[in-house]
Amino acid sequence: MKMSVRMDGAQELLNAIEKSQDMMAFEEAVKLTMSYLFRVSSANTPYRFGFLNRSEQVSGSGLEMEVGYIAKYAPYVEFGTRWMYGRRYLLKAIQQTQPFFYRNIEKAMLYTLGGK
Repeated sequence: MKMSVRMDGAQELLNAIEKSQDMMAFEEAVKLTMSYLFRVSSANTPYRFGFLNRSEQVSGSGLEMEVGYIAKYAPYVEFGTRWMYGRRYLLKAIQQTQPFFYRNIEKAMLYTLGGK
């Protein structure tokens, strides 16, 4: 199961990042955010037998990275069925990680522009 997040103004941000001379700062910001998202989602993942938690994977590089679960039943636990409510463990982790992501991108922009 993979989930993507769409942000308003994301394309403008990507265009500004691509025009930047130093992509490494932004790549590091994405890498830090993904590692934090991995930790938060691991803590939020429902635990019964542990397979769902162990099936979490991070993939990608540069500015495009993904966190997902390879367990076949992961979408059912996330979104629910007609007999069970969704746990929203990955959505909650994304919501908790957003402020961290914004701070990291802001720091990368300041570094790239010669700020503090």
